[in-house]
Amino acid sequence: RAEQGSLLAMAYSNMRGYGDIHPTVAELRVGYVPVMLPHPITGELTEIGEVEVTECEVVAMYEDEQDGQRANKKAMFTLGYGACFGHNEVKAISMAILDRALQKGMRDGPSNPSEDPEFVLLHVDGVDSMGFCSHYKMPHYVTFQSDMDRLRATQNKQREAAES
Repeated sequence: RAEQGSLLAMAYSNMRGYGDIHPTVAELRVGYVPVMLPHPITGELTEIGEVEVTECEVVAMYEDEQDGQRANKKAMFTLGYGACFGHNEVKAISMAILDRALQKGMRDGPSNPSEDPEFVLLHVDGVDSMGFCSHYKMPHYVTFQSDMDRLRATQNKQREAAES
């Protein structure tokens, strides 16, 4: 359910300074794939239609520390993969970059938000994000009242401390 804009923003943050994924697009394909389901009577796989998809593989350099020593680095290429419905090359490329960044984060521990699976998955879902943002239109009288009570209590304590 991730939106292109949020995926692109996360991938861009990794490419432009917060991460070190500077990939090369190895494959970028757009085409139709069959949708197959088991026939309800025979059980044989039957094509019920097709969907357009875009997929991307990126290649990025990775330096692995050998024996926990930075001096013994082993350089190698790694792959990132992204696929999405429709003709959407930017989304597929962004997904591939994030896939590669998340692999690095899982292997070495996240060094930035785009390498943390929980952060990425919680923040690229546009439906969930929009719902959370829109809920602020609903009344928050209890929350606001408790904030006001805490503020007044703090101000009263500061005033009493200043007077004594």
